[in-house]
Amino acid sequence: MKTSTNIVASLAFLFVSAIGTACSSSSTEKEAASEVVTKPAGQTSAKIVQLNAPDFAEKVKEAEVQLVDVRTAGEVATGKIPNAINIDYNTVNFEEMAAKLDPNKPVAVYCKVGGRSARAAKVFQELGFKQIFELEGGIISWNASGLATEKQ
Repeated sequence: MKTSTNIVASLAFLFVSAIGTACSSSSTEKEAASEVVTKPAGQTSAKIVQLNAPDFAEKVKEAEVQLVDVRTAGEVATGKIPNAINIDYNTVNFEEMAAKLDPNKPVAVYCKVGGRSARAAKVFQELGFKQIFELEGGIISWNASGLATEKQ
């Protein structure tokens, strides 16, 4: 009886330890998105800057900023930030389409709540874009701030 109790206790300890390690070593998409990717031979990557809706609104007013909505066409049809171009993050050619933008100009990216835009920002970072801005909280936070959208 004592042996089976020890085995159960050991298994419980291992299970709890494994879960604790997995939880403590995982990071959110946003944390992962703000990491700097190491580039070969002295090439540096831009840091991804997360902006709240009002600050993002000011940033995208700048003429050279490339504003990218990474939601699906169906989501974009419900309303988008004016002047945004749509490059659906879920398409197989997302990276190819993203690479057509000018990496020397700032890129501002958003999605619905922030998950896809965090991953998209990482792609822009890996493509060598110099300045990357991400809308914290996505179009949901934009709308909650009362900022204008347009329908296509």
